[in-house]
Amino acid sequence: ALARGRPHHAYLFDGPEGIGKATCARALFLALNCEAPAAPGDACGACPSCLKALSGNHPDFIRFDMTLAGLADQAEALLRRLAFSPHEGRAQLVVFDPADQFSAPTAATAANRLLKTLEEPVANTYFVLVCTSAQGLLVTLRSRTQRLRFGPLHDDIVAAELMRRGHDEATAARVARLS
Repeated sequence: ALARGRPHHAYLFDGPEGIGKATCARALFLALNCEAPAAPGDACGACPSCLKALSGNHPDFIRFDMTLAGLADQAEALLRRLAFSPHEGRAQLVVFDPADQFSAPTAATAANRLLKTLEEPVANTYFVLVCTSAQGLLVTLRSRTQRLRFGPLHDDIVAAELMRRGHDEATAARVARLS
């Protein structure tokens, strides 16, 4: 989607804890905003936009606070912010992590306030909902996102990558089994 220049406006990253969903959300943001990509959908990691994002200081990478207390008010504040174009980059990305919090009874108001914007965001605004169980989310939230399931890599893939990075075969195989 990035290589074609047509990323979806809202993704649901679903999978076990610690699998790399939030890291993938950051990589998506880098790819959307990189000033010098080697290829469409890539990020150089060295331009000012990438460096800001990698250091956690890019104003267009928005981590939504999923603390249940005051969630509806936070949703309203986010909607006011998203009425404007990205501050510095070409795109702004909002990450809801853990989006599983939207399944709490006290979070329904916040989730409902976000539905219209999640369905029809301002241009160059993207969303990623990070969760461990998509089934627990409201159907109305799931239906507005493109779901990407995350799972563990096979040991052979991990070992091959470790060997590519210079580790010997025995060490790579042992570390892959542990990972």
